[in-house]
Amino acid sequence: MRNLVTYLVIVWVAIIGTLCGCSQQSSSSKPTFDEKKFVELYVEALLLQKSSLPPNERKQKLQALFSHYRFTPEKYQQIRHYYEQHPEEWERVLTKAIAQLKKQRQIVSQKKQAQ
Repeated sequence: MRNLVTYLVIVWVAIIGTLCGCSQQSSSSKPTFDEKKFVELYVEALLLQKSSLPPNERKQKLQALFSHYRFTPEKYQQIRHYYEQHPEEWERVLTKAIAQLKKQRQIVSQKKQAQ
């Protein structure tokens, strides 16, 4: 879990640095979606990518995640593209994702201590 938080921070810094270095940003409009659900989907997708499951099983589980959160892969990519063009909003989303990961880590730690 700690590695995942570090990974998120590194990805965030790389994206922000890349996008801030660009002199032109697209004026794409913000897609309509539930940001809370997107953050939850994003976190679960990251955890799934870091899992040791075989690629076919990961792909199936990712499809199930999209279905559960009612996102299509295309909609997910559209939202990610929007955030690539708006790093200040992506920073806010990543902050929420990191907070959610820390909360999950705390819950796991508490469960381990209770055993």
